[in-house]
Amino acid sequence: MIRNENALLARYVFVDTAESDIGGYVLRAKGAVAEKVTLPSGYSIEWSGQYENMLRVRERLKLVVPVTLVLILLLLYANTGSAVKTAMVLLAVPFSAIGAVWLMWALDYNVSIAASISPATRRRRATA
Repeated sequence: MIRNENALLARYVFVDTAESDIGGYVLRAKGAVAEKVTLPSGYSIEWSGQYENMLRVRERLKLVVPVTLVLILLLLYANTGSAVKTAMVLLAVPFSAIGAVWLMWALDYNVSIAASISPATRRRRATA
């Protein structure tokens, strides 16, 4: 089938990998393609699909995460009225994150947006 995208003819190669996360796979594939493939004039390669979505989410999280952390800091301080108590609560977060990373390692999960969703949330979505 001949397809066109952005007024250019396009050919697609679909890849499904279970060996690693999509970001790691594309990074290795880009290296292999750059090493072994020389493109003729007028040709280009674009990495799309889940990889493109991952890049878009990463850029959005660069803004959302700091704003969220500042809001949490302000709300905790407003609730406790003490910088020391607020700091104690905030210092618990990295230890929780370490536990989550260990659990993902123990369960042999690849790091992805889907793996970040809690099991309880996945159960609720599955039953809905």
